[in-house]
Amino acid sequence: MALRYVRGHTWGDCGVVFRTKPLAASRWRVILWNVGCVEDKHRLARGGGTEQIVSGGRVLAVGQHRYAHVAPLPGAGVDARAVADMFGRPDTWALPPERRRVCSDLDGHALRVEVEAFLAGAAAEDTLVLYLAGHGLTCSGEGVFLGVDYDPRGRGLENADEIPAPTTGTYSAEALWRAIEASPARRVLVVVDACRGGSFDVLHHRLAYRTESVKQVGFLCAAGPDRLALECASGGAFTRRWLAALADPAAADGRGVIDLGRSFARAYDSGQAPRLTGQLDELPLARVPVPRPARASVPRSLDARYELMTSRQVTGSGRVLGGAARILVITVDFGHDTPSLTAQLKPLGKGTRPVRQQVFRRGWRAGECDYLQIPLDQPTRLPAGLYRVELIPCECEPCDRPPAVVEPALVLD
Repeated sequence: MALRYVRGHTWGDCGVVFRTKPLAASRWRVILWNVGCVEDKHRLARGGGTEQIVSGGRVLAVGQHRYAHVAPLPGAGVDARAVADMFGRPDTWALPPERRRVCSDLDGHALRVEVEAFLAGAAAEDTLVLYLAGHGLTCSGEGVFLGVDYDPRGRGLENADEIPAPTTGTYSAEALWRAIEASPARRVLVVVDACRGGSFDVLHHRLAYRTESVKQVGFLCAAGPDRLALECASGGAFTRRWLAALADPAAADGRGVIDLGRSFARAYDSGQAPRLTGQLDELPLARVPVPRPARASVPRSLDARYELMTSRQVTGSGRVLGGAARILVITVDFGHDTPSLTAQLKPLGKGTRPVRQQVFRRGWRAGECDYLQIPLDQPTRLPAGLYRVELIPCECEPCDRPPAVVEPALVLD
């Protein structure tokens, strides 16, 4: 007879094998071998013991890229694959491929079928993650996710970002939450990276705050109900930051655990104003090695970098709001307390007068990070050329902080 005991509370981090041999009819000899630590890829160290990081995890990631009548979103497909891959990493849920489904370019009917089959086919003990990246509209304040067959032509909605009623090629928030309510799964996390993503949460209270329900639902959106979701060819701005947070030791607690709430806080962007609601803030998503206690190093000045992105926002007619909707996103690490900050663009070799200037008055503490957005096509479109990006701290209040120039120069085609 052989019994195996691995990493229990009694033995700390040691693995031992118990093997018994008979000595006589009524006596047994017990021999113990220390076989070292046996790492289970589905387990997560917590306070000297172990705990399964997730039970019965399943993921459906949808990325809508090639729309028939609406501007394409190459970053959405990248996002869906990246999210599915993330949940397969050994430092996260380590899900096998058969529990991580990726779908791209679904029309309205196929979108509804895939989502509702995913939710309905779950077991009670499953933890589901539904990720949606693509174009979003609103209908009477309610979020509507677009299938690639959505056709806005001839509807008289050229300047509207809200449609009068759900139609062919759309999947409404109400239909989504009804499917969640009917799902056998007791834990469901919904992540939406689309413009006006927060408007998909209007019916969430029916589940999240209903005291008689045993279902736990979490909702994470990349942008507020009236905010834009930004993207580039390598993915959506928020999704990229969220995935990076799930591998960042700075987002972990003292045990090396990164849960949903901590990853959201690390990826938060005051420009897009993402939201996290529901009951799954403490859902563990990843683990990282616990670092040795050390004094956090803070840069002595502003440390900034930028990226040129576009909006995922469309009008009801399918046009991208504001034309190309180019937006400069500046990531700033604050090395000192900064009450206000002015960001400006100056054309190189054409004087010192800024052609675009925006003042931010949030007020930051030393060591904080934020993401500042500057529209490049509103109120007028900036012409092609080279531009210098400058950050001027404390311009609204007296201080002696020098301006920071963000390198390299911005090239606009």
